[in-house]
Amino acid sequence: MRIMVPQLRVLSNVGFPALYQGLFSYLLLLGYASGQWSVLIASLIIGSAFIGIPLTMAYNLSALTRQCPSTLLLIGRPVLVAMVLPFCQLVLLVTLPRMAGWLA
Repeated sequence: MRIMVPQLRVLSNVGFPALYQGLFSYLLLLGYASGQWSVLIASLIIGSAFIGIPLTMAYNLSALTRQCPSTLLLIGRPVLVAMVLPFCQLVLLVTLPRMAGWLA
């Protein structure tokens, strides 16, 4: 049982955020990659996913060795770090049409 705890912790701290971010990026591609800016939007979503998912995984792997004073931080920190990439993707998708309107 003691051997499974580190493996489950790696799975929950690294596997879940990567799966969540990958699915979120895929759903953004399905929802926003249509219209005039489809190629640019798709490349921004895919590019940010290719950069953000490995960075999140590396941060969460390095955070496994740190001591946490509470169980809430142990569970909450990887989840909050996993929310950074989707938030950045949504900010890009919201500001891109406005920036394009200003440039035109």
